[in-house]
Amino acid sequence: MINMDKQYEKLYLALQDQVSKVIIDHRLKYFNDRDRKHLWEMFENIVPLDKDYRRKNVQNEPEKSIYDLISSYKNGQHEGQFIVLYGCGGASKMPLHVLRHYGLDANLYCDKNPVLHGKLHNNIQVISPEQLVKHYGDALVITASFDHAASMLSDLTQWGFPREQVYYSQFFPEQMYFGFPEFSFSENETYLDCGVSDGATIKQFSDKVNGKYNRIIAFEPEPACYARSRAFIENEGISRVELMNIGVFDSKGVIRFSSGVDGAAHISDKGDIEVAVRTIDDVLGDEVVTFIKMDIEGAELPALKGAERIIKTNKPKLAICLYHKPEDIPMIPEYILSIVPEYKIWIRSYEVGFKESGDVHLGETILYASI
Repeated sequence: MINMDKQYEKLYLALQDQVSKVIIDHRLKYFNDRDRKHLWEMFENIVPLDKDYRRKNVQNEPEKSIYDLISSYKNGQHEGQFIVLYGCGGASKMPLHVLRHYGLDANLYCDKNPVLHGKLHNNIQVISPEQLVKHYGDALVITASFDHAASMLSDLTQWGFPREQVYYSQFFPEQMYFGFPEFSFSENETYLDCGVSDGATIKQFSDKVNGKYNRIIAFEPEPACYARSRAFIENEGISRVELMNIGVFDSKGVIRFSSGVDGAAHISDKGDIEVAVRTIDDVLGDEVVTFIKMDIEGAELPALKGAERIIKTNKPKLAICLYHKPEDIPMIPEYILSIVPEYKIWIRSYEVGFKESGDVHLGETILYASI
């Protein structure tokens, strides 16, 4: 580890595990000199830590990672065996890029969806589970998923596929925000969701606590995302939700905003719409809040400043995105510790891998904090 500047000393001391220290250490180095070698080093150092983390926190998942598979190939094992990626969803490209970065490739995709069978996905043929078991029983299968490796392993073993031939592809298998193992939830949670997008995180929270919570207060300033989220919440029958068509910031006002329903709508001086913003302290008053999640495309720090009283008073669990602006890596945890010094902090990077260019894909870096 580097000798942290005094500026970062409190942050470093607040970090609760080695994974957090590796991520912060290399991200701060990158923040200071913009040398991408630090991102490569972070990636390489996370691999063994993730394996140890899984042993302690994960059950019923593949025991070996894509990096174990790559290592064994380099050592001359598995000659002639096919590599199959299981799953054609949103995470299906990442393990392909990882394999290609290390000079390997996937031979096939496998997916349960019959519409995909016989077609090409990422220019690779898709086969059915039945074909996998019948014709490729000695293949090595990689679960191409961010957080469904356990259910994928269950599928494969139920079909009679050997467990020892299945590998996981992603770091930190828990569900982002709600599956973090250091967090515990009661039946009286008041959950604050800042940046709802499509409403999925509201359902994930409700599912996590089996529908037993006090209330959910949610903010989504982008009009199309707000409408989509409201319809989703109603269709899913999620109760006790107050969804507001405003943004959260460090002051009350109106700001320009770039719209869109792709999850990347954000504050911009060149934005095509105007949206109302308020502070969390102003909106909630004396409300008791137990959990705050923020994914608001770079507005996290001003939103936290607008929630200073709520955070100081309630000391809620926090799950805050750190990856939208480089300066957020030091500034957000420093601000949180300045108002609640006793917070314990963890850092996780999800969906880490390689881009098609071969460069490191940093994924989504999340700060977790609790007392």
